[in-house]
Amino acid sequence: MRAVSFPAPVTSPADDDAEDPSGLVGRVLADRYRVTGLLGVGGIGRVYRAVHLVLKREVALKVLLEHYQCVPELQRRFEREAMALAALSHPNIVTITDFVSTRDATFLVMELVEGRDLDELLEAEGAVPPVAAFAIMEQTLSCLAYAHARDVIHRDLKPQNVLVRELPGDRVHATVLDFGLAKFMDGSGPAANLTKTGLVVGTPAYMAPEQASGGRADQRADVYAAGIMFFEMLAGTHPFEGFEGADLLRQHLLTRAPTLASVCPGARIAPELESFVARALEKDGADRFADGGAMLDAFLALPADAFSPAGGVTGKRAIRSDAPTAIGLKPTAPAMPAALSAHGEPRRGGGLAWIMAAIMAAIAIGAITWIYLRGPSAPTPTPPPTGAVGPSPATETTAATAPTNDALTDDAPEAGDGDPTGAVEGDDEEDLEDDAEGEDTPLAVADDAPEDEPEEEIAPPAERPAARNPWREGTPRALVTIRRRVARGHPITTRHIRAVQQYRRRNPSDLRGRLALAQVYVARGWLTNALRQYRGAYRRDPSVRGDPRMRRDLARMTGLAPLHGEATDTLVEIYGEEARATLGRLLRREPDAETQRRYRAALDRLPAPD
Repeated sequence: MRAVSFPAPVTSPADDDAEDPSGLVGRVLADRYRVTGLLGVGGIGRVYRAVHLVLKREVALKVLLEHYQCVPELQRRFEREAMALAALSHPNIVTITDFVSTRDATFLVMELVEGRDLDELLEAEGAVPPVAAFAIMEQTLSCLAYAHARDVIHRDLKPQNVLVRELPGDRVHATVLDFGLAKFMDGSGPAANLTKTGLVVGTPAYMAPEQASGGRADQRADVYAAGIMFFEMLAGTHPFEGFEGADLLRQHLLTRAPTLASVCPGARIAPELESFVARALEKDGADRFADGGAMLDAFLALPADAFSPAGGVTGKRAIRSDAPTAIGLKPTAPAMPAALSAHGEPRRGGGLAWIMAAIMAAIAIGAITWIYLRGPSAPTPTPPPTGAVGPSPATETTAATAPTNDALTDDAPEAGDGDPTGAVEGDDEEDLEDDAEGEDTPLAVADDAPEDEPEEEIAPPAERPAARNPWREGTPRALVTIRRRVARGHPITTRHIRAVQQYRRRNPSDLRGRLALAQVYVARGWLTNALRQYRGAYRRDPSVRGDPRMRRDLARMTGLAPLHGEATDTLVEIYGEEARATLGRLLRREPDAETQRRYRAALDRLPAPD
């Protein structure tokens, strides 16, 4: 039986070079909490390890960032998180023990839980072994059923907010973190006016359609997120893998999720399991399970052998949370403590209802995209620019969302560890000819780009062979984490960039390292650096222009005033006439007159069609 092991623990805060900018480490807060270290940074707060001086017990402190201390709405949100967590007492929900607001800091005090988050497990393992996946899902649904029965919803359920650890007897234990977006459904109390219709709340990759459209989110939004998580655990891929930003929201709104069978070739999948996942992922909330309790009941009714992946690993589901899973979750090194952060057939709308819903969603997409990119109407401090493709991580977390804790636990594998060049299947991007999506996500130019490593300039190739997508050959293990973070719009830290740079240096003949570096540069807004990496990859092997992100990124750069000339020259050199359709789509979708003018100028530079 396959064992599950955690990746090596993160040994640094959110950024390799990060020190505690607040100076709290070493201080005593509220006369009883000695701060001993910085664990990481989320959207609105830093998380510290601390010791209760009286009880001699380690705890976690989530401290509101300094520049948010003076924002009343965020203060109320922080208080709301304390209220929501304090009201919940369940073995699968992290426990809050105190809330303190002083002149020095405003913070929550929580239990310090050992383990690794589910997102790391997915990145390290791909698909989670079925026995572990079913155990994690059962416990997640158990805690949702408990919370929903008390009129509390999570609204930001995702793998980063599910901590997995091993208990004696090889039992898997899941703890759900960060009910920071929880909402008391009676609409009373200090949080009553914080949730506004038209404000996009949540993490895009796990956002229900009603959340993506800025609508009211209830228990069924958690059902949808749980369905995506379960799909991801079994399939090893997100149902809308490869989409990002506004395009990811469109998928949630308009595109039916694929079946498990379509992404798990060779697996034995019970029809009841396919129906269960499909119902959880219905576009219309009325067609989903009513709440976590209903979803848990349906889950427990699934057949014992609901899922067996290709390769012969048995997916026996006849387990309960209090029974051994027969799978070890033994970390490869001591785990770093983490904190925080009616049944039957579903009701189906008629064909006309589905068509009308799709039409209305399509009409709303422009406004939705604007809301998503714009963030909240309430005044919030402007975070330091980092640059991003589509909505920046800062935009995601300040738009009335709970702090994400990617930097706490997402450790990019070091290039050269193990077999970094070993191909990992299932991470391929769309074919070049199919890459019509994702082209209208805005680019942001950051002004903090470092000097790139000097290298010899290579002349353009004399011929342009047929294009190929190099990612179809598989993803090197050292690049899996990076590519997933870029695709999901997760923050890219200095640690991640160094890992890609190291891979590229150690594997100069593998141009996937250079392409991945260009993509993380785009994600950080270092677009001039990205241009050079894309151009260098093409000149070394012209066929790699089949990477769909390369053409999309270069075409979008031609619409930016500071980069228009160099980006257009590069696009013409690499793609020529092949870029005409991409630029044409960008031009048709672009509302800004000046950007339209730059796209037209780039189109005019392309060779005339034969």
